[in-house]
Amino acid sequence: MRSPQSPPRYRRFTLIELLVVVAIIAVLASLLLPALSRARGKAKTTGCLSNLRQIGLALDMYSADGDGYLVPLSYSDTGLNEGWPTIPEALGYLPKPPAGLAQNGPFFTQTPLYCPDGLRDKLSSNLPTDNFSCAEGQRPSWWSSPSFGTPAHTWYGINGGWDTIHATPFQQWPHNDNASHFWLFKVENAKNPSKVVGIYDGVSFNQMGALERIQGRHDNGINTNLLHLDGHAATYRRTSLPLPGLENTVRQTNPNSLTALFPEVYWRIDQ
Repeated sequence: MRSPQSPPRYRRFTLIELLVVVAIIAVLASLLLPALSRARGKAKTTGCLSNLRQIGLALDMYSADGDGYLVPLSYSDTGLNEGWPTIPEALGYLPKPPAGLAQNGPFFTQTPLYCPDGLRDKLSSNLPTDNFSCAEGQRPSWWSSPSFGTPAHTWYGINGGWDTIHATPFQQWPHNDNASHFWLFKVENAKNPSKVVGIYDGVSFNQMGALERIQGRHDNGINTNLLHLDGHAATYRRTSLPLPGLENTVRQTNPNSLTALFPEVYWRIDQ
């Protein structure tokens, strides 16, 4: 008669062995998490560059249909009052937001005008004014559209404004300070379109008057993305661009001083 076999005996982990396994997992996680975070940040930066290229394509299509002229920074005439993002939306070059889009959200992000590293909140009920001076530089600005009915939230700024030397590529039409001035530029008016900024990571426009509107929102505030007039987009160190406090330098009538300080990127068509 066979004696019953003894059940198999399994060796259990000791407390020390379990602690060693936990420590190894913790070390691996500490090594992997920063890499995953960097990968997510890189993906957002790449997505932003893709958005800028799409915006550039939309603006190119506008120019092609408009005898080569760049889109106005803003357009105000009898019965019309539009901004640079709402005009391409109205003409079908950019996705139109849903009907009844509100100034203070919910924000419309299904558009290249939304930066993946942008924030989708507001500082207070006064969206445009507060977000112009947003220290984080990641919140949208608001462009109304009383004529077309296609308002826009945008997380990007445009290299435009108004000044006596007409140096920025995108201009108001007619001029905000002088209604008799009706000038718009073409890409060919820029000496170096591959270096002149068209659209930037930032808020609204008139960055020559408030350089904090150019924002380094990528890679923990280190980098910023720019779209150039020739249609290519690239990433730059924020420190390679004009910094707050140098507004008088970028407004000088002689562009050589600005080029000497910041030779990598141009902000004026006469550089």
